[in-house]
Amino acid sequence: FSSLEPITVTNGAFVEFKISEKHRRMQLLDNLYAASNIWSYDVSRRRRFTVNSDNITALAQVVDLPKTVSVIFRTYKEDGLLLFAATNKQYTAVELKAGKLVYYSKQNSVVNMTIQKPDKLNDGKWHNLTLYTSNRVLRLLIDSDKVGEELDSAGVHDFLDPYLTVLSIAGVRREHYPQDNVPNSYEGCIANFTINNEVQPFNGSGSVFNDVLIRGKVTFGCSGDLGIGAAQASDPVSIGITLVIVFFVILVV
Repeated sequence: FSSLEPITVTNGAFVEFKISEKHRRMQLLDNLYAASNIWSYDVSRRRRFTVNSDNITALAQVVDLPKTVSVIFRTYKEDGLLLFAATNKQYTAVELKAGKLVYYSKQNSVVNMTIQKPDKLNDGKWHNLTLYTSNRVLRLLIDSDKVGEELDSAGVHDFLDPYLTVLSIAGVRREHYPQDNVPNSYEGCIANFTINNEVQPFNGSGSVFNDVLIRGKVTFGCSGDLGIGAAQASDPVSIGITLVIVFFVILVV
């Protein structure tokens, strides 16, 4: 199968990326990797100097490199955890609740933001979720449109923290979730899990996360409506009618 092929997750399955030393180095030494072709950034790190009104002191302000995480999903299920990243007890979580996108963060305090529009993301169509931080601002994008409120990235968990202990898609192990109530696992199709514009394949062939753990029933490909919820299950009555028609056709022949 292709390393860029989408996957279908059902029955509580999910994908866990083991945090690599390369990820830690790339986040800690961003100056070194900023110009690298395998880890692209939109801008390089710069230093700006601002001087206060009395011209006595100068404060160096560092413009942080942009960070992005995105995933494309398709589902009919109203509820399900899409993304989970944690540094011990601090975490970032994005899930569907009643078809709406909900963002959670816990650092020094808990942030809970429900995205009101679009109101239904479980419509069986492909949607692109992106988390983007730049210059101390966290933004959420759905299908390239900014949604929800802009948040101070210094006050929320860093979803690409160098010291991440967990990074998973579509679900999470109970022992890794810091709250008592673990969100429902996502069911549907997922494609193009991307970090800083580089796709991280689900088969472990990525240059940064090359150790991928498949938990439960995960199949490669997303043909038709396979695995996208009970709403797409075969109708027993329709099957029975089809069998009766086939029987009479054979009888006539």
